[in-house]
Amino acid sequence: MNEADENDYLDDINTLPNDEEEKIIREQILNDHLEADLDIKVKKFELASKYYPQICLSIIIYLAIILLIVVLSSLLPSFDIKDTVLITLLSTTTANIIGVLYIASRWLFPSDCDPKRL
Repeated sequence: MNEADENDYLDDINTLPNDEEEKIIREQILNDHLEADLDIKVKKFELASKYYPQICLSIIIYLAIILLIVVLSSLLPSFDIKDTVLITLLSTTTANIIGVLYIASRWLFPSDCDPKRL
């Protein structure tokens, strides 16, 4: 915008009634707020796109290790693990996987509703 256009714009603003000026200022503030909110959502989506597959991959590797331990304990007599240890291993694995996925999902994809109102 050149200087003449800026002066015309400022003259137009100065001639507006006070309510019109406030309306324009409110709309500019609202627009800035919406742009900032959109920027935050875009960055969060980029994080989700980058880290959520990595979280899923690490869970798959974790499950493969647990499966290997269970299979080895059933096939190899030298790799004997007691039943209570296997039950504990499987139950804590389940709790860990559910917890990690829940925490990652809630952080990356938050709900818009307020949980206090539910």
